[in-house]
Amino acid sequence: MKPISILAVVLTIASCASPGQNYQPIIDRPSASFYADLNDCRTHAAQTAGPGGGAAVGAGVGAGLGLLLCSALGGRDCGRTATGTAILGAAHGAGAGYRDEATVVRTCLLGRGHRVLN
Repeated sequence: MKPISILAVVLTIASCASPGQNYQPIIDRPSASFYADLNDCRTHAAQTAGPGGGAAVGAGVGAGLGLLLCSALGGRDCGRTATGTAILGAAHGAGAGYRDEATVVRTCLLGRGHRVLN
């Protein structure tokens, strides 16, 4: 499989993650309004870049840094290096996007008076 094909597959998978919909916090004593608040907070979290947006940014940054580093060191196959660093950047960006969403949901629930344990 060509390196650019691998990158396309990684970005496609990362973009399929549904923003704000996967984080399920652990609550000490859920109140009657918890699920309504959770849905509202997930809606707020969907406004972040999320895993898909984070993966796209990470891939771009990774590819750029890979090309720069390879060129600076006088490498021969900088395209392959850029693809590899783009894949690593996409994985890192997707994880960061998911953590951002989880933080928004957690902070929102805390602001509404829920005791979030994780």
